[in-house]
Amino acid sequence: MFDNLLEQALSVIPKQSFTYIKFKGRTISDNGLMVNTYEDAQTYEGSVQAVDSKMYEQLGLDKAKKYIQVFSSLYIKNVASQITPDRIGWTGKLYEVVDCTDWYNQDGWTNIIAVEIKNA
Repeated sequence: MFDNLLEQALSVIPKQSFTYIKFKGRTISDNGLMVNTYEDAQTYEGSVQAVDSKMYEQLGLDKAKKYIQVFSSLYIKNVASQITPDRIGWTGKLYEVVDCTDWYNQDGWTNIIAVEIKNA
């Protein structure tokens, strides 16, 4: 493994706390509807930043939505293989993971893109 560039960067810039809420499965509610269930939120540290609007087109993001980028040593598997995405809590808002660049095996970190969930 190469030197962990994220850990080097986080030794210079302040770390930020965020919560990671892993999708657990689906259950049927009392009124017969399918309801997503999640594991308890876990707190992690990393660098959380707004995605620059200039990057939206390059990343194929919806310009009408708000996104964050999370750089962390938290390992998240490929979100495309999940039924429902995991969630990130940050600054009192809730986000759904839409993409994850996995540098974990090579360098010990991941880059997560998440979209804000309105009325969550």
